[in-house]
Amino acid sequence: MKKKNIILISSSGGHYEQLLKLKELEIDYNLIWCTERTRYKVKSDHKFPSIKLKSIFFPFKLLGAFLKSMYLIIKYKPMAIVSTGALVAIPISMTAKLFRKKVVFIETFARVK
Repeated sequence: MKKKNIILISSSGGHYEQLLKLKELEIDYNLIWCTERTRYKVKSDHKFPSIKLKSIFFPFKLLGAFLKSMYLIIKYKPMAIVSTGALVAIPISMTAKLFRKKVVFIETFARVK
């Protein structure tokens, strides 16, 4: 039986480290790892542009992220999108909702209070 796909997306750093806790799901699911382009060395199947709100290129990078999100959802047909957040996850989460896919958001450990 073919494994179902799940897309995991987060920004690099702490958000990504928390998402790595779900690595055990690889036993039952095909995990597609996504993160932003960064100077950190992280395992990722797909890299999204690093989107900064105050950047002059923000609208263009955001549009590019939406287009890439559509491509990934059409290509992999994931059963769900799982994210620990940051701005890079917003385009794919919104696109997933348009395609009626489940979106699971896991709040970071830093936000306990």
